[in-house]
Amino acid sequence: MRGWVVWVGIAVGLVVLIAVVAGVGGDDDTEETVSALEWADNVCGTVLVWRGEMESIVDGVRSSGRAGSSGSESGAQSPQGRSGSVRTGLEQALLATETMVEGIARAGVPDTPNGEDVADDLASWAEDAVDELEDAQDALEEDTDSTSEELERLSAAVGTIVEVYASGGQAVAEAAVEDPELLRALRESRKCDLLAEEVSS
Repeated sequence: MRGWVVWVGIAVGLVVLIAVVAGVGGDDDTEETVSALEWADNVCGTVLVWRGEMESIVDGVRSSGRAGSSGSESGAQSPQGRSGSVRTGLEQALLATETMVEGIARAGVPDTPNGEDVADDLASWAEDAVDELEDAQDALEEDTDSTSEELERLSAAVGTIVEVYASGGQAVAEAAVEDPELLRALRESRKCDLLAEEVSS
C-alpha cells in the first residue's frame, strides 16, 4: 500500500513542478536578459520544486527494494516487481528533470558581468542530468544473462537517480561562484534561502 501512496505523491509532485515551470516569472524569458534577483528567484524556485520531486522518487525506488512482493514487509520484492518500480522511477525522474531544464531556460539570462556564462553552465548541468538518466534507461533495455546481472543494473539505475538528485544541491551556487553580483542576488532571494535550507537539512 505504501508503494502506491509514494507513486501517487510523485505524480502530484510532477503536476506541481510543471505548473511552477509554466508560471516562472509569469513569462517565458528564454534568452532574454533579466535582473539578477529575478533570475535567482526563478531558478532557485524551479530547482527547489525539482529536488522535492526527486526526493520522493528516490524514496520510491529505495522502498521498492524493501517492500515484500505482496505488499508485506517480510521478504524482498521480486526482481520483476523491483524492475518495474525502478523503471517507473527513472521515467518520473527523467520527466521531472526535463521539466526543470525547461524552467531553467525560461528563467532567462541574469544581467550580471558573467550572467550568460552562469546561465549556460547551469543549463549544461541540467542537460547532463537528463543524459545520465537516459543512459540509465538504455542500460536497463539491454539483455541480461542472469538475475544477478539484472539486479546489478537496477542498483546502478537507482544510484544514477540518487546521484542526479544530490548534484542539484549545490548546482546553482556553484554555477554562480565566479559572479559576485549574482552570488549577492542568491543570498537576497527567499527562494534561494529555502533551497539552501532544504539542501542542508
